[in-house]
This record gives sequence, C-alpha cells and structure tokens, in this order.
Amino acid sequence: MIIHAISDLHGHFPKLNGKADLLIVAGDFADNDSLHKYKEFEKWFDALSYAVKIMVPGNHDTLVEWRVLQEPGHWLKSNKVELTNHSLTLESVLIHGFSYTLQFENMNPLCKAFTVENEKQMKEKLSWIPDNVDILVSHAAAYGVLDGAYYEWTGKTSHFGSKAILDTLKRVQPRVFICGHIHEGFGQHEMKHDSGKITRCYNVSHVNEHYQPVNAVTEIKI
Repeated sequence: MIIHAISDLHGHFPKLNGKADLLIVAGDFADNDSLHKYKEFEKWFDALSYAVKIMVPGNHDTLVEWRVLQEPGHWLKSNKVELTNHSLTLESVLIHGFSYTLQFENMNPLCKAFTVENEKQMKEKLSWIPDNVDILVSHAAAYGVLDGAYYEWTGKTSHFGSKAILDTLKRVQPRVFICGHIHEGFGQHEMKHDSGKITRCYNVSHVNEHYQPVNAVTEIKI
C-alpha cells in the first residue's frame, strides 16, 4: 500500500497527483475557521483523485468538531472517511484516526477544537485505541518524537508533544505513526520498541513555523 500523507494545510491546498492507494490529511485544514475557507478545503479534498481519502481533524478545525457533534457519520460514505477517534480497515490494514491535542497557556480560544486540558484526559481518550492498530494517525505529536521547536532567544529546543501519546505508541507499537501540529517537527523518525518492533514515525506538516507551505506531501509505503 502506498500512502500520501499531509497535515497543517492552514488554507494552502497543494496540487497532489493521486498516485497512491490512500490520502491522509491529518488536521488543520483552513487558515481560519470561516465557513468560506472550510468550503474551499472541501472543494479541494473532493476533487483529489485518490481511491480512498481520510481526514483527521485538528485543533483549528472548530467547524468540523461542531459538525461531528451535530451530524455523526457525516463523511463515513463513498471514498471519503472522517476519523476523529475511530478505526477503519483497508486492505487488511487497521487505521485509527485521533484528533485530540493538549491545550496550552494563552491558547487562541478559536483553536480549541478536539482539545483536552491535561495528559490525564488525553490518556482517557487514547484508551479507545485498539492494541492491533497498524497505522495510527494523530493530529498531535508524541512527546520527544518530531515535536521539537528551537527558540533562538533560549538557544534550546522545547518539546510540545503528548506524553500520553508516547505511552500509547509504546503500548500499541503500530507499524506507522503519522502526525502534525508541531510545524517545525516535519520529518521522519524510527522508534524502536523493547519487543524488537519498529514504528516508523512521520510528521507531515505542510507549513513551517511561519505558516509558509514549504513541505511536500509525504509518501509512505506499508
């Protein structure tokens, strides 16, 4: 299976060639939470020629959160699937989408979709994820895994991922972990478990820390 994965579009909708079995968009679709911008995303998403397309909303997707609450199963149809904390089996591969992120101090109140207040609440949400997941798609990153941001004024890299997500990776040991949210974390990493299994981790943010669309779609083979 060939997967194209991308996240954190923030209103930038790149041309994608459709040459994969599956497209995954892991959250933060529009640059603001207006209905107009979200309709632009839907138009772009609908026009893409992938056989199957999965969207996993992020903390900027307030309109999606409202619709999930009001219209459950809105996109569980045709070749488009929306996963907020649900699973899908595709060609014997179990995929789970997880939308939740941690709130932080002075967080924009318009960017609190699918957020929780602390790691305890995050752990409760993550407990729904089955142990046999092959691909875990999370808008948020795991602590210490492609979640770092370097600050020149401190000369240090700070980590903004979730420790509860890290614990879940150790429990589930998926073949692939896809995330975004921390724009600076774009890239790949192999996480080795005590069992000998390896989880290939990908931060697939389309924009950088300045919200510029600099990163291409990530191709993953499984």
